[in-house]
Amino acid sequence: MLILTIANQKGGTGKSTLAVLIAQGESLRGKKTLLIDLDSQGDSTFALSPQSKLDKTTFDLLTDESTASPPPVESVADNLDLMPASKRLSQLDIILAGRIDAQFILKDKLEQLDDDYDLVVIEYKLSP
Repeated sequence: MLILTIANQKGGTGKSTLAVLIAQGESLRGKKTLLIDLDSQGDSTFALSPQSKLDKTTFDLLTDESTASPPPVESVADNLDLMPASKRLSQLDIILAGRIDAQFILKDKLEQLDDDYDLVVIEYKLSP
């Protein structure tokens, strides 16, 4: 599984557009692709699934300490899945501030998906 992260601190730099286009393009080439939206604006989520029906989001993925919980994944097209964003992601730095293992949470959760995807595209807005 190849993981590609598109990150920038400043808004309006094309993170969402690039993430969506790479994910869609690779899925059209037959690669099983997952787009993880970690930007509280949720533009990638809105672009791929404006009527997302999932109750859980990437916020829940990162704050749920259970390892048995399945990741919140929604199929949006052939070979293309989405982990949708939530506005609550803007609170994530504060919530995870006291956790010693905070930097490993996403890595540990992605290990559950290791054989499911050829490519994982992560869109992330860095905190100032």
